Amino acid sequence: MYKIKLNADGTPGKYKVRLTAQGFGQRDGRDYHESHIYAPVLAYNTFRLILAFIAAEDYDLQHLDVVTAFLNASVEEDIYMRVPEGVAAPPGTVCKLVKALYGIKQAPFAWHADIAATLVSTLGFKASSYDSCLFIKRSRTGRMLLFPLFVDDCFPANHIDDRQEM
Repeated sequence: MYKIKLNADGTPGKYKVRLTAQGFGQRDGRDYHESHIYAPVLAYNTFRLILAFIAAEDYDLQHLDVVTAFLNASVEEDIYMRVPEGVAAPPGTVCKLVKALYGIKQAPFAWHADIAATLVSTLGFKASSYDSCLFIKRSRTGRMLLFPLFVDDCFPANHIDDRQEM
C-alpha cells in the first residue's frame, strides 16, 4: 500500500509504504485455525474497574500505541505470499513469513500471545484469571503495577512512587 502524506499547504510531505498480505485469500484449516484469528481485548467492565481503582489509589495511567505490533508477532503456521510488486525475483518465487504481517488473519492473536509471554516470562507479570488482557505485578513497595491490553494499545498504570518499576 502506498500513501502520500501531505503538508499543511497541500504539497507532498512524506511517502509511506506498508507491505500487507492478502489475508482474504487464507482458508480455515489450511492457512489458519479458527481459534487463532480473534484479537483478545480488555473487557469494558475490567477497564471501568481499573479506572475506578486508579482514581481511588492515586495511580498514574499512561497510553501506549504499539505502532508495529503485528509486524513483531511470531506465527506458528507456514504462511506464504506472492513476491510484492517491484521486487525482482525469479518466476514462481514466493515469500515465507517468519513474522506476522498486516492483513493475515492470525496477526492480532499472534501479537497478543507474544506480548503476554513477554509480560509473564520476562517481566514477571501474572495474567488475571478474570480477564486475559489484564496483567498484574507487585512493585517493591507492595503496590500493584497494572498492564491492561486492548489489541495493540496498552494502558500501563502504577502509583507515582513506583514509576521506575514499570
